[in-house]
Amino acid sequence: MAPATASPATVVLIPFCVPGHLTPMLEVGKRMLRVGFCGNADDGRGAMSPTVLLAQLPE
Repeated sequence: MAPATASPATVVLIPFCVPGHLTPMLEVGKRMLRVGFCGNADDGRGAMSPTVLLAQLPE
């Protein structure tokens, strides 16, 4: 009997910003972006953390 193989799945990365500070790793990513992706406390929008939502599409 042949082993079962998983069919390929499509994974979608959905970038968005959430208020507040989530983790130190996200803060490092935020500092690396520095292009205004999520803004900062100086622009009046408050501190935002870049976050990526992983979504697997059904087959």
